[in-house]
Amino acid sequence: MTYLASISMIQNLTLSDDHNNTPSATTFEDSSSPSSSSSSSRVNTLISILILVKLLPNVIFMPLGGVLADKYDRRHVQIVLDVTSSVLVWVYLWAVWWDSVGLLYVANFVQESLSGLYVPSNSAMLPLLASSSDQELQKATTLSGVTWSLMAALGSSTGGLLVALFGVQGCFILDSLTYLVSAVLLLYGVKGSYLATNEDDTNIPHNKQQQRQRRRASSVSKTSTTGGSGNGGQEFLVAS
Repeated sequence: MTYLASISMIQNLTLSDDHNNTPSATTFEDSSSPSSSSSSSRVNTLISILILVKLLPNVIFMPLGGVLADKYDRRHVQIVLDVTSSVLVWVYLWAVWWDSVGLLYVANFVQESLSGLYVPSNSAMLPLLASSSDQELQKATTLSGVTWSLMAALGSSTGGLLVALFGVQGCFILDSLTYLVSAVLLLYGVKGSYLATNEDDTNIPHNKQQQRQRRRASSVSKTSTTGGSGNGGQEFLVAS
C-alpha cells in the first residue's frame, strides 16, 4: 500500500512542480511537447530510485534479522518491529506535508529495513507454532505461503483504489494501523517463549511441552507392555 501511495505522491509532486515552472502561455501544450516528455522522464527516474530504495534494505538487513532471531525471543522481536513500523507513519506524513521526495525515500528505506529485520523471526517462529508432526508443519507452511500470495495480490489490486478513496495520507495511516493490529495479535493471541538459544523443550510453549511429554510417556508405556525389557528395551528408551 505504501509503495503505490509513494508512487502517487511522486507523480503529484512532479506534475505540481512542472505546472508551477511552466509559463501560462504553454499551459495548453499537448502531451508530446518537450516539457511533457521531460516530466514523464523525471517521474520514471524518481520511481526507479524508489524501487532501488525498497530493494536494497532487504539485502543489507535480512542477515541482521537472522542474528536477532537467534539471540532474542522471536515473538518479542516481531512485536517491537511492528510497533516501530506503525510509528514510521509520521515520517511519511511529514514527507507529504513538506512535499519532500527525499524524506519519502528515507521513510521507505527505514520501513523496508524493518521488514528485513522482521522476516527471519517470522519464518523461524512458524515451525514452533505448528505441532511437532511433519504433516502439521507442512500445512502451516502452505497456509503461510498462500496467505502471503493472497496479501500481495489483494494489495496490488486494491492499492490504487484505496489511494483514490482515502488519498495518500489516508493510505499511510491505514498501513500504520495494520502494523498495530499485527502487534496486538502477537501480544495477546500468541503465548509462550520463542527463544532460539537452544532447540529444546524449554523454548517451546507449555502446551507443546505437554504434547511431547505425552508422546514420551506413551513410548515408555508401549515398551513396557510389549516385553521390551533387557538390552533391546534399554536401547529403545535411550533412543526415545
